Amino acid sequence: MSDGSSWSRPRAVPGAHSSHSPALVAGHHGLHLYWKGPGADERLFHAAFDGRFWIPGQALFNGWPGAGRDRTIRLCPSPDGTVWNPRNILPGPQSAAGSWPSVVGRSGAGRADRLLLAWPDQNGAVWCALSQDAAQHWSQPAPVPARTLRGVAFAGWDTVDAYAAWAVAPDGDYSIFWADTTGSTVWRHPHTGHLLQHGQGRLDERASLREPAMAAHGHMWR
Repeated sequence: MSDGSSWSRPRAVPGAHSSHSPALVAGHHGLHLYWKGPGADERLFHAAFDGRFWIPGQALFNGWPGAGRDRTIRLCPSPDGTVWNPRNILPGPQSAAGSWPSVVGRSGAGRADRLLLAWPDQNGAVWCALSQDAAQHWSQPAPVPARTLRGVAFAGWDTVDAYAAWAVAPDGDYSIFWADTTGSTVWRHPHTGHLLQHGQGRLDERASLREPAMAAHGHMWR
């Protein structure tokens, strides 16, 4: 894919098998793919693409005891997306997640990473929290006008915005919704800029049984 419209034929990533949706991120001269092991395998795996070939997947973490029952949020930093230290685990907000959380961040010279984290609780309500110091401290979890049974997708765009997308509402509506997170824990309608209300930001004629994915492409101007 070069423009978001024209796609190459699908190719299998060597050694990649997952029972959940994978995550893909661009950085450090390539693409990085992360996924959970198949079935009851709680390990996390990683593979990298250099523009021509995939480096075969390898396990990053061996999981945590009782991971299937533990709903607390943890974060782990990496300098390059490849080297990870499972002993360097940072706690997230003091809140339980009903599904997997999503995080988007910005960094700059002389500044600690600024992170925005979002997650659905066990009732499908979406919450978010902000860290200004690389996950050392978090704001109080704030509710946002979104409901989903799955995760929330984030896409950072330039240095201005991040966008959020979600699907599979608890009331059986499988539409896809999106929001502008310029205000961090205060989300807005992506077109009008007004404070988002429940049910707003629907993408016409778009529906999904699973959580959507997003990526930034090109430039946005305000």
